[in-house]
Amino acid sequence: MGWAHNSAVECVLHTDEVAGSSPAAPTRNRVILVLGLVTAPRLLMDPNATSKSHDRGPSPSRRRRLLLADDDDDIRGVFELVLSEHFDVECAKSAAEALSCARAQPPHVILVDWTLPDMSGGELVTQLRTSTPELADVPVVIVSGSPSVKALAEGVGAVPCSKPCDVDQLLAAIERAMAARSS
Repeated sequence: MGWAHNSAVECVLHTDEVAGSSPAAPTRNRVILVLGLVTAPRLLMDPNATSKSHDRGPSPSRRRRLLLADDDDDIRGVFELVLSEHFDVECAKSAAEALSCARAQPPHVILVDWTLPDMSGGELVTQLRTSTPELADVPVVIVSGSPSVKALAEGVGAVPCSKPCDVDQLLAAIERAMAARSS
């Protein structure tokens, strides 16, 4: 099948922890949007779906479900906008909400911000993996601005994605997570 081309919004997300600002300094997260063309790796779509260069991805009934857990409204909104081109996206503002959503309808992949208000991303991944058999092997991407995101993600069997990131980096991390769990 190769690559399917889809129009999307390319984003770069800057967070205070990445920008290196003082925790005491009153700064706001910045979201920069740049219109561009995104290519979606084939694993992001249903392997049985066909795609032509003018398609916007598989039909909604054939798309994979993605659960996004991030407490930052701006980041969650941008990720949802970008990822909805490739997935049916469900968003959660907290770990408790993410657990409830995942148990009600297990997603194909989960994106987890490491710093959630009610528990760490690591605690959330552990609870997800032990809560139901359907969630034991669900692919997870840890998204964080922490310089140790790789070690944090590997510690819970997830794929890291550093903030700031662009759409290609985010989609590549999702593809790696899905490929690792399908092998």
